[in-house]
Amino acid sequence: MKYTSIPDIPCPEKDSFGIHPYAQGLIRFIKGTKTPITIALQGEWGSGKTSLMNTLQDELCGPDGQFLPVWINTWEYALMQDTSSTLIQIISKMVQQTASDNNKRKALFEKVKRISTVAAKTAIGITGGDGSAIDEFFSTKNSSVGELRDELQKTVKEKVEEDGKRGFIFFIDDLDRINPPTAVELLELLKNIFTLEYCVFVLAIDYDVVVKGLKPKFGELTDTNEREFRSFFDKIIQVPFTMPVSNYKIDSFLQQSLLEIGWLNTSQAQTTPLIGRISKTAQLTVSNNPRSLKRLLNNLSLIHCINASISDDNEKINISSNLDVYLNFTLVAIQIAYPKIYSILKKHPDFTTWNEEIAVQLNLKALDDDEKQRLSKNSHFDELWEQILYRICESDYYLRSKAINISTLFDEIRTAILEFKDEGNPIKDIRSAMEDALSLSAVTNLEAFDDNPVDIHTSSFLKTVRDLLIKELKRTMPKIRETIEPASARVQTNAPVWLIPGVHFNLHADNYHSYKGKILLSIRLDASIDCDTLQYDDIKAFYNAIGHSEELHRIEQEYEKTVQKYSQERMSCFNSRPLLNVVYPGANSHVVAMEFWAMFPDVQQFYKPDVVAHLTNMVRVMYDTRQKLRDAAKIS
Repeated sequence: MKYTSIPDIPCPEKDSFGIHPYAQGLIRFIKGTKTPITIALQGEWGSGKTSLMNTLQDELCGPDGQFLPVWINTWEYALMQDTSSTLIQIISKMVQQTASDNNKRKALFEKVKRISTVAAKTAIGITGGDGSAIDEFFSTKNSSVGELRDELQKTVKEKVEEDGKRGFIFFIDDLDRINPPTAVELLELLKNIFTLEYCVFVLAIDYDVVVKGLKPKFGELTDTNEREFRSFFDKIIQVPFTMPVSNYKIDSFLQQSLLEIGWLNTSQAQTTPLIGRISKTAQLTVSNNPRSLKRLLNNLSLIHCINASISDDNEKINISSNLDVYLNFTLVAIQIAYPKIYSILKKHPDFTTWNEEIAVQLNLKALDDDEKQRLSKNSHFDELWEQILYRICESDYYLRSKAINISTLFDEIRTAILEFKDEGNPIKDIRSAMEDALSLSAVTNLEAFDDNPVDIHTSSFLKTVRDLLIKELKRTMPKIRETIEPASARVQTNAPVWLIPGVHFNLHADNYHSYKGKILLSIRLDASIDCDTLQYDDIKAFYNAIGHSEELHRIEQEYEKTVQKYSQERMSCFNSRPLLNVVYPGANSHVVAMEFWAMFPDVQQFYKPDVVAHLTNMVRVMYDTRQKLRDAAKIS
């Protein structure tokens, strides 16, 4: 049976992430260790600590293993209980599992309960100092504690010898899910009660949890008291093992998993550049954390199932090409890792056109002159749109720490759109590509619905407008009427139209509430300027060599004058960007983007003859301007 999801259940599964050498190293170490000893598996939540512990238990405590297992899930004991009860139940459970005789279990349980109650209250009462009070409680001067240790040691030895084993391994899981001070108190109790021969402790806990738990004792972590925090950890833990997340081999895991859920076909799964791009996206968003990766994959599988269930071809999103697969994977990853960025992309898909207007809408803090100069020298933030992205990140504590990753990811997206051989959709600019990917990923978004968006059937709306424009263009542009035709039979969020071979314009439709209850239709026609003599991202050189030429300046003025003429009559409904306001680098060229848009409260307004005439005139202006630019600046 083919499954549609990847369960997030910790288990000793096949070595999908390449952790086998590390697990075997730990197994070899434990087999040869002297006891007592405590090993800490350190790593953030979801990094694979429990799965590794399961592997250790299977190898070391199985039928042929040398050890007896005791597994304690601290989270289960902490639910709906106070700290004292949690600690007593955990310690008591551990004690009972070391004795094979029921009478011994009962006797030990009563003694442990009595001593642990006093110890727990002592630990809870400590609000400062170095923990000497609880150390004093468990010192050899306390005869009852000494007697308990002797009885436990005797019981552990008897059980080990009875079963012919080397000792016990206590697997203490989910310490990072309980209250940090409770976790620290449990560590102290374990150290003072179970520092016994034949006992190995494997703890799933991160140093950060210990730091949080020690704040009642030492205050906030600073340079002056860091040694105290570290000394406590070293006193409890003899062997720290950090989960090798940065070394996880996620390429093969993603390749296999995406193939299993049907997101990749066999050919794509064997396409190394595609898998490489997908892996890089994962590292820049959800990182190599197994739990986060599985959540991402399950979101993708749900999207795949929904898309497969849509019977209308016009409603289906085409994700057959490598570019579509990459972009949809990337947008869902952004949705999970950076929901604020995803929300902004929904409203402004072409991030390469982000400018001061967008910054004002987002209420972003302005950059001072020193910041602008510093960013202009940073390859991650030297372009205008990158500086807007930087300001978005600066407005959020978490995003600020991920700004470089996010900028790198956006550069990867731009490069992929410009360079991928997109066999399924030959015409794909940044905006249309991003809109298609966003429309598919929206189903798994946790964000609340937009307020009062205008309800339109995007595909039908675009087809109708496209057909009306084509009819009018054929009438008003007789010289090229034979080549004017739809560039794609499939219409999703954009509708491309050929004017002449190699030259097309795109129609896009949005219905976001930010347009105050109106539908926005935009027409965009790009002009690619050959940049053999320019650097890939050398925008300044473009302006110096071409953008400031007298001829281009004249063409730009003519364009602006004509646009203003056609927009004058109904300025509130029609608008446009300045010609050279949107210029971005391509793989082998620089692109001048000409864009014009109209906004109306309902679709019927767009079908009126005078509106169709306005839109047709703008297409003609863009086409004529492109022809002039071609002659002036060697545009292909």
